[in-house]
Amino acid sequence: MAAPPFGIQGSALEVAMKSEGRQVTNESNISRLGRTMARYLGVRRAALLAAVLIAGVSSGCGSYGSGSNGGNGGGITASITNPTTTIQAGATYTFSATTPSSNGYTAGITWTLSPTTGAGTLTNVTNNAFTSTVMYQAPANAPIPNSITITATPSDTRVHAATDMFTIAAAAMSMLDGPIAFEFSGSAPTGESLSAAGSLIADGAGNITGGSIDLNRDLTPSMHVASVAGAYTLDANLQGRMIVTAPGAGRPLEFAFTLAPDHQSGVISGAKSSGMTLSGRLIRQDRTAFSLAKISSDFAFKLESNSADRIATIGKLAVSSNSLVSGIVDQSKSGVDPVMDSAPVTGHLTAAPDTNGRGTLALVTPAGNSMFAFYVASDSRLMLLETDAGKASRTRQAGFAERQALPFSAAAGSSGQLQGAGLEVLPSSPGPVSVKGSLALQNLSHAVLSWNAVSTGASVSIDSLRSDTVTFDASTGRGTIRIANGFANNFADSVAFYLAGPGEGFFLDTTAGRFNRAIAGDLEPAAAE
Repeated sequence: MAAPPFGIQGSALEVAMKSEGRQVTNESNISRLGRTMARYLGVRRAALLAAVLIAGVSSGCGSYGSGSNGGNGGGITASITNPTTTIQAGATYTFSATTPSSNGYTAGITWTLSPTTGAGTLTNVTNNAFTSTVMYQAPANAPIPNSITITATPSDTRVHAATDMFTIAAAAMSMLDGPIAFEFSGSAPTGESLSAAGSLIADGAGNITGGSIDLNRDLTPSMHVASVAGAYTLDANLQGRMIVTAPGAGRPLEFAFTLAPDHQSGVISGAKSSGMTLSGRLIRQDRTAFSLAKISSDFAFKLESNSADRIATIGKLAVSSNSLVSGIVDQSKSGVDPVMDSAPVTGHLTAAPDTNGRGTLALVTPAGNSMFAFYVASDSRLMLLETDAGKASRTRQAGFAERQALPFSAAAGSSGQLQGAGLEVLPSSPGPVSVKGSLALQNLSHAVLSWNAVSTGASVSIDSLRSDTVTFDASTGRGTIRIANGFANNFADSVAFYLAGPGEGFFLDTTAGRFNRAIAGDLEPAAAE
């Protein structure tokens, strides 16, 4: 500080100032100082001196307002001199910061990370008076949400801290960017049934920046959410996790997924942290297919409900260029005879695909009328969700449709892997049923099957079983298989199937009576195994 005004140095005034035992840092202290000066200099001269000192403080004469980080701090703030927005997963980055160095500030800076776990580590801190550096080691996997804040806090509590917020860009994350169509169904830890279909826009760096979702929750009406956000992780093994916030959904949607090696599709399952039991799929969307013209074709499809009142449906739909829909369906309900057997279906599109690939359609079958939302993944793949207003969600279905390569050759062979699930409702062994195996159709007139079927009551493996009763309609892609002792071996006595291509399509348990478990699943080409 400059010498006191009026040439007062080494005098009784200086002694009196020291006796106050306080630094002259604010107007309150100056007022006390003024009273002290009055005893030595007279009231009028002291008042003048106090006014001069106040003016000196206001103009920053070697003093500053007291405060702490987050307080007023006199508007003085430290600075991170090399902020960043993205750091590669597993990489290191050296942050630098400075803090004011004149007018009596204290040197030193402390570094911290938020969140405190999963955000990486800090090492090699160097403090050089009023500058500091620290080495940051990024985590191998991005946290969820993918947002990390590093803070440089000055030792001088009168100076504000500096912060920088950034995200972790895993090398694998770039494999998941652009719009992604998805569908899944399952249940929450509370037992509430849950199914959804939609489109999510991933930015390749761990963020969901937009999209659209249709959601069914237990008995509540179907919900369409036109604005979503969220985050995701993806590791080098192509395994990831998503958390999606959909306003009005009640809670974030959280699920795990595994990408296929081609990065174009994947399977969805329940994330351990969410406690949800889910199954479904995701596929990269082709925006050029978001039009009626591109999806005017024949599709094989599968739909399932995921509740105690389980229904499953497979069939074919022909979408025409004038928005009309026609086809045939087979439907089963756990514990009863098949509901529909190659039954006719008609309908029409009520809305063409929008900028998220979302459209709507109405279908009419002998079992009743239904409304659906659909999302276009490509001109050959659609995600489907039943959205009937006022209908109990325990019978609403979700699923997938795939373009058919019609007509099929009656002489063609077809081999593939089968995988499906159903529900046993017999009182002796109620609970879920899962089936995995293979199916070889020889000249589309004979079938050789193998499977491993697991239920509450049994686990049965069949190495090879030949069925001599196969029917197939090459014009529709529909076929049926009679399986001797199929239910006795934990599968089904009969199944219907619809092919989308050789070895590819969907199948359904069509066993008669109370032994029907509405097992439905996918047929995949053997080469995809």
